[in-house]
Amino acid sequence: LILPIDSTGLFDVGYLMARPDLIAKRLEEAGRYGFRVAKKSVSTKWRKIRGNMDEKMPVFVEKLEEVKNAEKRLREKIRTYLPGAIPALTSEMEFIHRSPYFRGIGQTPETFTHQLFEVETEDDAAVIRPYPVRGALDECIVHKDTFRIRVEHPDGRISHQSVMALPTIPKVVTNIGMEWIYQNLEVLNFPVDVAIPFEIHRNERAKRKLERRKKVTQGHIKDFKNDKQDVPVKLSEGLSDAHELEIQLHQGAALSTFSVFLALGASTEKEMMRREAEVKKKYSSIGKLVNPPDDALKIWQTFFPGNMERLYKTWQIPGNADVLAGSGLLGTMEISDEKGQYFGYNAYNRSPVMIDWWKPMMVLNKSGMSAFVGELGSGKSTAMKYAIDAMIQWGAYGMIIDPKKGEYRYLLNLYPDATALWDFGAGSNMMFTPFRVSDKKARCREIAEGFLHVLLNVSADRDGQFDALVLGRALDVMYAKETEWDMDHFLPLLRSEQRSDEEKKRAEILSDTIIRLRNSENGRTIFGKDTGEFGLVQKRVTIISTVGLDFPDANDAQEKWRISQRFAVAVLYLVTQLGMERIVLAPQSMKKFFGVDEGWILRSLPEGRSMLDKFALMGRSMNLVLMLALINPEMLMPHDANDDYTGNLAWLFIGRLTSDIQIKHAMKLLKLPEDSFEYYKQYFLSFGKKENSEDTSRQGMGFLRNPDGRVAVTKVHIIPEERLPLFENTPGKSA
Repeated sequence: LILPIDSTGLFDVGYLMARPDLIAKRLEEAGRYGFRVAKKSVSTKWRKIRGNMDEKMPVFVEKLEEVKNAEKRLREKIRTYLPGAIPALTSEMEFIHRSPYFRGIGQTPETFTHQLFEVETEDDAAVIRPYPVRGALDECIVHKDTFRIRVEHPDGRISHQSVMALPTIPKVVTNIGMEWIYQNLEVLNFPVDVAIPFEIHRNERAKRKLERRKKVTQGHIKDFKNDKQDVPVKLSEGLSDAHELEIQLHQGAALSTFSVFLALGASTEKEMMRREAEVKKKYSSIGKLVNPPDDALKIWQTFFPGNMERLYKTWQIPGNADVLAGSGLLGTMEISDEKGQYFGYNAYNRSPVMIDWWKPMMVLNKSGMSAFVGELGSGKSTAMKYAIDAMIQWGAYGMIIDPKKGEYRYLLNLYPDATALWDFGAGSNMMFTPFRVSDKKARCREIAEGFLHVLLNVSADRDGQFDALVLGRALDVMYAKETEWDMDHFLPLLRSEQRSDEEKKRAEILSDTIIRLRNSENGRTIFGKDTGEFGLVQKRVTIISTVGLDFPDANDAQEKWRISQRFAVAVLYLVTQLGMERIVLAPQSMKKFFGVDEGWILRSLPEGRSMLDKFALMGRSMNLVLMLALINPEMLMPHDANDDYTGNLAWLFIGRLTSDIQIKHAMKLLKLPEDSFEYYKQYFLSFGKKENSEDTSRQGMGFLRNPDGRVAVTKVHIIPEERLPLFENTPGKSA
């Protein structure tokens, strides 16, 4: 955005900001005026500056400050309505003005520096010394041939250019990610410039405008009929289109009118004609691109700022907002990161989708939380496994919580030197002490006390206060030593260190409750001996199996949990602390991830939500990607005002869904228009749907949203394909 800083007598900033709804129109007016002024005065001013190159021109410091403050105020006002607006560098301004001349013959040369002058302060004045500049904005001779443009450069080169207009547009955008202008250009091996001047008309104004055009069209049709002539097809079709548009306007839609111009070039006329034919072929399904002889020079000038004149009205096309949105770069190509791990391909144009899972934190200053959502068999777990597999190959440190059937054990065979299994589930032979899960004594005591409080349901009432007291006394005595921090040493201390009869009674109850776990299939894991070192094998990636643990339902009252259920929740707490110790608190430079399959289990428990909250909040500062696999998108929706994950999501993959309620939740997460429910529903129903037993074309498909909010239908593509059986969960297929 280029505007004059000192607007006195030229352009009133107040005029621009007085009507924010007219900002686009007034900026266009300013651009037209500024272009004429610049074109008229640049040569004389340039001669003056070049003639005084060795002289110093004093300017008061106050004047410089005044100009700087004016620029700052203008920038703040503009950013109120155009948040992405930033000051243009001099070289960028030069490129905008010069690039059309060099179209087709190589890169536009730069002659202006990023700064045209230097400032030296002397006493109460500043001295400006301009830098020498060679070259001018316009140093070429432009010819308008019959249909095309020919540009002669001072060095003898000639740029042959074709400028075209698109007189028709699609009536509707039929596919997600259908960029009906740019889609046709993405596969070309030569550049094509596109200009789309547009205007948005508010509903009431659009209705009046459409009504006037209908009357004019009906008048033309009546004239043809009175003269007993055939009514041109274009008039009949125009009236039919107007009727469709009228229905949309009565539903509250806005009207967009826009023009579409394309330009390409080459160093030879033959190559230019070949490129032109290829572009026209690409657009044959939309309409015939034309080279209008009368408007060729005007179309060419469209690619200069603020130089529309009356051309916009000549080629103006009315359309609804969806079609206009589809004319822009929606990001189906840009959903991918430039560098990253291969994840799959765009289902619409088969362009590769690369993901740098740590870019949101390291570059965008956002959370790295990512989610994979879909019903059973949708491919969500397969997609998450593929992502984790790529992360391990990238050298990341991580932990994975596997609550199902040991689906991540295959990593032990693939990466034996990098992975370890901590099995807390049924039938596990693992034994360790929950009293030594850190290399710091104070932290060990803190984690052990929290683990016991969850396991023994220590509450805030009077009995809970007694429980906390008797547990704390035993822990104090045990941690006074440097070793023997295990359950076999803790339980005798729990009974012996109590004083009053009531304390002894509470100690016996707590002790007996813990002893019951020793003979249970799950609970015996916490009765390992203390050796003075952390008893679990530590590797770069840890798989935490909780298969068979008796997790309570979300609606079960906490005071009614069975001991086996309290043990399952206590393990979750312990896993949280282990993750904090081993992964989150590691150096920030390390790439890290924490994956949770069947994340709904954690989201349904207060301790689980607390765990996820910590990782979500600390993920950005600690360079950690929190990854969740969920059956229902509802599990990501806010439970209350303090439980909103939607703003933390970086990458989001949502596969097959069949429930209308869940599809609506998914649309909210993807920020798809709610009034197009039936349209998007067909996509969710089709994902993962197989026509026959051999059909794999729809498996692993879903909506993928990147950290910038761009959405595209994406097919997860596992390479090498030999690894696919390792990632699949389908009975009879997984290996």
